[in-house]
Amino acid sequence: MHLHIGPSVRKMKNTYLNFNSYSARYIGDMDRLDIRHAIAGPNETETGNFFGSKRMQRDWNDRKRILSEVGEKDRISKDYEGFGYDYFDNPDIGIGYGGYRYDGRYAMSARRIAEHYHLSPGCKILEVGCAKGYIIYEFQRLGLQVTGIDISRYAVSHAHMGVRNVVCQGDVCNLPFSNGSFDFVFGKEMLPHIEEVRLEFAVKECMRVSKGKIFFEIQCGRTDQELEIMKAWDCTHKTIQPPDWWKARLFELGYPGDTYYKVLFPLEGVE
Repeated sequence: MHLHIGPSVRKMKNTYLNFNSYSARYIGDMDRLDIRHAIAGPNETETGNFFGSKRMQRDWNDRKRILSEVGEKDRISKDYEGFGYDYFDNPDIGIGYGGYRYDGRYAMSARRIAEHYHLSPGCKILEVGCAKGYIIYEFQRLGLQVTGIDISRYAVSHAHMGVRNVVCQGDVCNLPFSNGSFDFVFGKEMLPHIEEVRLEFAVKECMRVSKGKIFFEIQCGRTDQELEIMKAWDCTHKTIQPPDWWKARLFELGYPGDTYYKVLFPLEGVE
């Protein structure tokens, strides 16, 4: 398998990359991702974990504790399932974001992506599943023309004030944009929230509105146990599959872009 490491990854300081034929792992000052695995996408291209950051990592033991202490009936509501307040900002449920507020965590990610994909000021980018728009806000600060779309009316109405006028509520399976509208289209952890029967529409819509550059980060698991934990953690995950399944499905759809597979609940001893 050929792995292509982009220029932005090569230039990261104090970052060490260990590769085998199926996975890549960052360990370094900026990205200490012992529990995150990247597996090459359908076109056998590995772009790197753009969103890896120590600040963003939720402790694995904390996740296990929450799963054991909080009952299903106590933590799931219609508002949670609909990506409302309970999903994003309710601190008492234990799962979900528990309070999703802007803290600048995506500033470095935006710079890495812009460098890797050669996005210069004025380029038009779209984030599908943008939530409150915190990622595209960082791209806007770099001079890019940004647009975001999310299924959550709550998230859109609570978007960062800096991008609230360019974030809209809508369905990734039916994007309200013309063909080739964007220089770059990306989705962070969005595809697993789409029902399996609708994946084709979501992926092809992203392909339609893009001029060619697309990136998806996809949450997944490598074993039945990892997938079961992923399902128990968040009922809004609708397509819960291992990386090989995603690779094959995206290949079938003719997906030309890049993909990073993030193992959400990595278990020890699994490679």
